[in-house]
Amino acid sequence: MSGVSKTVSVEVVGGPHLSVEWTEGMNAQQALEIARNTIQAPAKLDFALQYYGRDLGYLVVMINGTFESFQAAADPNFYWDFLLNHQPAKKGLTEWK
Repeated sequence: MSGVSKTVSVEVVGGPHLSVEWTEGMNAQQALEIARNTIQAPAKLDFALQYYGRDLGYLVVMINGTFESFQAAADPNFYWDFLLNHQPAKKGLTEWK
């Protein structure tokens, strides 16, 4: 598809929503990094990752100051979900391509 621009939508509920140019082999972490660098304001899009080894990869633990807190006994519970074509991604942050 010559001349057609492909984009990835990065949307944070209660935060920014923008599109970044998709490149071959891009993963979700790279899309987040490009979005953050495009915005150039950490207060509008900030995130933290934790690495769990080669088998599990990276987990998003914080977006815009809200930390993941999935615990069955705690309320409210917060966690992150990456959607691919409006469906939960079947692979991790760095495996999504």
